[in-house]
Amino acid sequence: MKIFDVPMKNVEMYAKQIGCRFEGRDVSNGAGCRVEGRLLPPDDGSENPYQRTSAGWQQDERKVYAVCWHGHRDFYRRIFQFYPDARITSGRYGKIDFRGSENFEDTYIETGYIDMGPEITGGYPQMKDACSCPESGEAR
Repeated sequence: MKIFDVPMKNVEMYAKQIGCRFEGRDVSNGAGCRVEGRLLPPDDGSENPYQRTSAGWQQDERKVYAVCWHGHRDFYRRIFQFYPDARITSGRYGKIDFRGSENFEDTYIETGYIDMGPEITGGYPQMKDACSCPESGEAR
């Protein structure tokens, strides 16, 4: 993901506030702050509050070392809370481009329905379903 107009130290702090961590690098230039990286589970031995599960064939209950859609949603929401004009892009499961907090709140829910599984499963699971967090299967 790429995060525009938010300093790296703040991105890392917001990830920590939701119980995760951000691994990335500062690629700021003359046009302003820019951070590239990914949201990951905590590495301090604590439990992942946003446990993602596999999108593989017949492995939908297997835990993977990743943060689920709900965790990304909460992370983005935290960023936009303090930087309402920030921009966040990602291209892993389709082009995601949130341009400010209002655009995020108007459009993020659709990303929960992006198919991420293999063709043999018809694309199942969708992003909102590939987790074992308390909100598993919910897009809100």
